[in-house]
Amino acid sequence: MPEYKSIPIRAVTEKAFRELEYLGLAFEDIEKLLNESYDCSKSKRKRTVQEKCIKYNGKTLKIVIELMTSRTQFEKYWRIRHVSFV
Repeated sequence: MPEYKSIPIRAVTEKAFRELEYLGLAFEDIEKLLNESYDCSKSKRKRTVQEKCIKYNGKTLKIVIELMTSRTQFEKYWRIRHVSFV
């Protein structure tokens, strides 16, 4: 299972899923991109939300991820909220 900062990437919003599909990216691709990315937050977000950017195919790709907690409160995981070129 793909991970970022030793926490699994387990979920994706419906909108982000369509964006990944359009860009031809998979969870494994997102894992690699996140591990090589830099922080590019330009707006105030919740502490659990991170904006990461990376140069990809000559453009800047932005990935917005959110740290989630399972319903049992025992497990943390990342949810992909948004993926696009900026």
